[in-house]
Amino acid sequence: MEGISGVKPIPPPILTTKSTSKNTEGWLSFVTNGFTLYKKGENQ
Repeated sequence: MEGISGVKPIPPPILTTKSTSKNTEGWLSFVTNGFTLYKKGENQ
C-alpha cells in the first residue's frame, strides 16, 4: 500500500488476545472505512 504524500497508514494494534465477533466486526468496519478514505485521497 502506497502512502499519500509519503505518509503510510498504520493500522492500530489488536490489544485483545481473544477475538470475539463484535471485535471482529468493529475491526473490519474500521479497516473498510480506512481503505475508503485512502481511495478518496488517491483520486484527488
